[in-house]
Amino acid sequence: MSSADNFVASAKRELQALAEVNMAVLKQKWHEQQDEAERIADTLQDEDEEQEWMSGDEEDEREGDEDEEVEVEEVEVEEDGESGDDDMDEDGKNGTGEDEDHEDVESQAQAQEGPKEDDSDADDGPHTTKEWEPKDNVHAHLEKMAFIVQSAEQEKDQDRLTEEQYTDVLDCAARAVNRLLDTYYSHEEGHLKPFTPADALHLKNHFYIMTRNSFKSFAQLMGMLSSKPLSFDDAIKTKAGALPWLTTSHPSTQSSLLARFNPKYDNGKLGAVLSEVDDSSARDAMQAILQARSTFFSTPITSPTCMSLNRDLLLLGGCGGYKSRLDCLSVVEIPNKPLEPNAVEWDRAETLKTGLGSPGRQVAYDPEAQLIWHDGDIRLRAFSADHKIKYTLDCSAHSYSWGLINNGRSVTRGGKDGFALWHVDQLTVHGAGVVPGGHKISSGHSCFGSLDVDTAKGLERSAGDAPHSTFLIHGVEPSQVGHMTPLPGTNTHLFAPIDLPMATDGKNDTAVYMADFGQGAPVAHAIGLGHSGRITALALDAALPHTYVTACDDNYGRVFDVRHPLPQITLECSLYPMRAATLAPNRGIAPLVFTGGSDGLVRAWDVRNTKMCLYELSAGTMDVDGMAWHEGQQSLFIAGDWYHEDFESIDEDPGRPPIMGERTRWPRLARYDPDYFGRRYYAGRPSLLEYRFRPTAKELNIY
Repeated sequence: MSSADNFVASAKRELQALAEVNMAVLKQKWHEQQDEAERIADTLQDEDEEQEWMSGDEEDEREGDEDEEVEVEEVEVEEDGESGDDDMDEDGKNGTGEDEDHEDVESQAQAQEGPKEDDSDADDGPHTTKEWEPKDNVHAHLEKMAFIVQSAEQEKDQDRLTEEQYTDVLDCAARAVNRLLDTYYSHEEGHLKPFTPADALHLKNHFYIMTRNSFKSFAQLMGMLSSKPLSFDDAIKTKAGALPWLTTSHPSTQSSLLARFNPKYDNGKLGAVLSEVDDSSARDAMQAILQARSTFFSTPITSPTCMSLNRDLLLLGGCGGYKSRLDCLSVVEIPNKPLEPNAVEWDRAETLKTGLGSPGRQVAYDPEAQLIWHDGDIRLRAFSADHKIKYTLDCSAHSYSWGLINNGRSVTRGGKDGFALWHVDQLTVHGAGVVPGGHKISSGHSCFGSLDVDTAKGLERSAGDAPHSTFLIHGVEPSQVGHMTPLPGTNTHLFAPIDLPMATDGKNDTAVYMADFGQGAPVAHAIGLGHSGRITALALDAALPHTYVTACDDNYGRVFDVRHPLPQITLECSLYPMRAATLAPNRGIAPLVFTGGSDGLVRAWDVRNTKMCLYELSAGTMDVDGMAWHEGQQSLFIAGDWYHEDFESIDEDPGRPPIMGERTRWPRLARYDPDYFGRRYYAGRPSLLEYRFRPTAKELNIY
């Protein structure tokens, strides 16, 4: 056996061993430590109480002795008739030892309080040792797995491993990670921290854990335990609460009122980057993005279920009708020519009648064939440029995720028995008297189960064309294929498991895979590891080759290079799950990553130059479900859902002038306060937002 074979065999053995962890034993160990800690604490408390009791007796005896001494001294003074000056020693100190006793008391008090901390380190907080818990053992295993993966990559880079041997190790690592996470999530709740290579960047944006409402509840609880009243200023001092927007800094007077900037924003460094751009118009456009100079637009939509932007067509799938049971598809045409900062173009939005009986989960656009593809109930449909139904596919046996392959010439969709394949040029075109599939679905079919019979009868119910063939993707189960994203100019796709909650049945998969669908029998290989939760979004941009980003419900975003299996950059985004991510190439010079999630905020990360979160944008307190960047328009589109029901009145902010038409109430459970941004804005309903970045943006327009 060669040295390379030995390395692969050893790596796989170690990975398989690291995948094994007995959570029951670890939890038992943790409980024993907790019991031991409680026993020690009780013992120490008893000893302290006993010591305090004994000290009290000694103090009483000492006070009695001192009283007797004082009486004797008073008698002597009366007899001698002296003033007591002779009681001073040679150094001028009182011979009674009173000062020494006072110093002793001070030193004892200081000893009890512990050494005084240096003020320069005051911000670092107390140094405490974290108590061990079962997840620490899992973290250690994940870190060792990451090290093995890095070692395999180094061996391949030095030509000591073939590509096949290297991918074999990565696939084994993906299985080992999934198995370890399966074991953990079947016994524990709460996400694990990310595991990354030692040289990876970890970017953290300070997020605030308290709003004024949450602080009120906290203060009430603490008020029961402490006599000192608490104010929100206490939360601000500990960085748990946020300062009002008016007290924060902004790189430009033209920066949006709905942008909140990082206090460490480096205007000088970004200015140096921009100074190297010769084209003044390009430089100004880039600066507008970096400084969040934007106008803002909003329009109501149905609750979003999916979103896609390809070239100049923005597609939004949603839930409409009675109790949100009907499928809705909105089409927004984005002009090729950059719009003026304040030009309103929402009248271009059009609602497309899909004729599908339940909301879909995916939407895609093929710009070459000018076809819009969208799923719903048990079918998948294509719509022509005039927004009429052109093709219908029967997906009754294949209900998993789908994608366009072979440059849009074929469609594939997963099912329990593998992947179905349809060739577009062989599909039946809808027309007068033409029923794709040869029959219509009964209005009482289970796929229309949530609709009333009359509504179902009014839908276009063609059964659709059956698959032309089926195939398997070796290395993954069909249910694991979701977020299908083609690498530009190739038939190779990236994909990740579908967006489902972390399971406890051994079906979790947290890796990103890659497969070439141009092959007769595609083989999937793991290319992206490091997630400790379900992947909720995957995005890339042709202007940034080799780069893709993911969002994960473990509250982190990640930036990958397809040539490396572990994340190059980890983005610590929030205390809430990440639901969306997109890339803004910014001419490839100052690219930004935008992440959004359940906290109603969108964050802009400079991952190349300053390597920090530059600013946060308001999403109107919505849960962010989708985002897309349009490079031509220099616009960020955000789709979100609205879940707030309870509101409360807003107290006027001291020193802040009133703004005509501004909100006078605020969602009670919003993740941030009304003064977190320079303008009080909440969407109030599911909405599509646009931040249009322009050098000349001066006003905040809310339409």
